[in-house]
Amino acid sequence: MARITLDQVSRTVDGNHILDGVSFDAAEGEFVGLIGGSGAGKTSIIRAIAGFDPITAGSILFDGDDMTETPTRDRDIGIVTQGNTLFPTKRVRGNLLFPLWARGVSREEAQARVDAESRANALTHILDRWPATLSGGEQQLTQIARALIRRPRVFLMDEPLANLDPPTRRRLRRNWSGCSMGMA
Repeated sequence: MARITLDQVSRTVDGNHILDGVSFDAAEGEFVGLIGGSGAGKTSIIRAIAGFDPITAGSILFDGDDMTETPTRDRDIGIVTQGNTLFPTKRVRGNLLFPLWARGVSREEAQARVDAESRANALTHILDRWPATLSGGEQQLTQIARALIRRPRVFLMDEPLANLDPPTRRRLRRNWSGCSMGMA
């Protein structure tokens, strides 16, 4: 996992300061949680790191490489958003396989990763189900597994545990200790 550095990151939209001089450094292997009230900028920070929203000042670095102007597709991130972003036309298995196919991972390696992630995230029993038939928690776990399966340079998660039951939340917190990711 990459070291993530924000140096005086600002975002202004129509004269409104969305982010104003945000700086922090998340070391490789460090788990960082952003805490704050509604409208504090947690999601805006994640969206800026991901490259979804352009910043108006400052810089974003991964392992010292300036990513500020790098398109999202070239940042090598895995992201879990608050809403359901599963592909409705793909079953759970297809949702997990898609990012691997897009990166040219061999069929054998892709299937091995799907098997491993589905076991680790307790998804084996729903691999052949459509997203519309899943509970909110199952959808969230599928999104998490899809982000993890890529083995990206950076994980970004926006309230990833919100739709999960308490035992699943506890299990994931234990599994994630020692990971390098940003979470709001």
